[in-house]
Amino acid sequence: MDFCAPDATARLPQRYSLIISGDTVEHVADPATFFANVYRALAPGGQCFITFPNEHPTRAHGITCFSNRRDLQDVLHAAGFAREDIRIDTVRLKRGPACLLHLGWQMPRRFGKRFWKCWQDRPAPQTFEHTQFFRAAARLGHLAPLINSYCWTLMKLAASANPVHEIRPAPEIIWDRSILVRASKPGTGWKSPATAASSNN
Repeated sequence: MDFCAPDATARLPQRYSLIISGDTVEHVADPATFFANVYRALAPGGQCFITFPNEHPTRAHGITCFSNRRDLQDVLHAAGFAREDIRIDTVRLKRGPACLLHLGWQMPRRFGKRFWKCWQDRPAPQTFEHTQFFRAAARLGHLAPLINSYCWTLMKLAASANPVHEIRPAPEIIWDRSILVRASKPGTGWKSPATAASSNN
């Protein structure tokens, strides 16, 4: 469903103890409603883990970004999260996994995008349904098992390096960084983001 729709959570069958959003926020048209829906979809004591590339507008492939940590924190707070229950970090791949994913994923993807532009020249993607992937998905459906197997193998190889990521507190200016948001909703089984960070780092 469209998680930017104001009534999205009213259509969910239940509330959840864990919500994970991977590289989604940069493409959502209304981040305030998106985060509010995340908060409403959490059960008491639930936690969310949200990552996204916070690219500068001059190079962004999405439509949503934040110039500094406080702006992002303000949006999360307005969505319902208490400031003390929000942790904002940066996440970066270690050297080995980064090289592997650069060679196995980013370079082929860049080649594919250049090839795609030869057939149709469109502006940079905005929301998900306008990305090149979604436009091509219907034609590539029969290749999905092969693509998924390749991605799974690449991820397993990257995961063989332990740890895969380096997580650090976000600076005030957060342009061109991969952001990790960890936030909790107080209630039964509640953990503060600091406690969750120490058990998940």
